[in-house]
Amino acid sequence: MNNSAEMRPQYIYPARYLLLAFERHRRRIRNPSIISQEDLAQYEILHVLPRSAAGVWPSFEEQDLASWSKRLGNSVLLQRFA
Repeated sequence: MNNSAEMRPQYIYPARYLLLAFERHRRRIRNPSIISQEDLAQYEILHVLPRSAAGVWPSFEEQDLASWSKRLGNSVLLQRFA
């Protein structure tokens, strides 16, 4: 079994996959959890609370930023436009 590029995409984008599956479920798309790599490539993740926001969000401690910025609830799914 080859561990190169054909194996990587399914492990690289779990947050993007989950958010897109939730969105497809919300839209009542049949089989919302079956998502192609092409569909995943049309979207990107934006973090509401930036990963490095110490100066911009002074009310957050550094350790809180590190913890909260990586959570799924801090992520927004955005569709890419060509």
